[in-house]
Amino acid sequence: MANTLHEVSAWPLTKTHQFFETLDFGRQQKQIAEKILKEITERLGFLINVGLDYRISPAPPKPFPAVKPNASASPAKSAAA
Repeated sequence: MANTLHEVSAWPLTKTHQFFETLDFGRQQKQIAEKILKEITERLGFLINVGLDYRISPAPPKPFPAVKPNASASPAKSAAA
């Protein structure tokens, strides 16, 4: 079963690092993916080495606060301020 990028990015860093290190490609696919896989595994390795492997999943996105127009401020007042 193939994993989506969304699923892989939610894994702990050590599991994600292992996943990318053990990916198996054919000769041509490996040649194409080699540089990007090297970058990914090096960056994941760095994050693990500096102690960020405790982070299990990305934080849920925070919604933007609702912006309410200031009805009491007229354009003339704010330009004079």
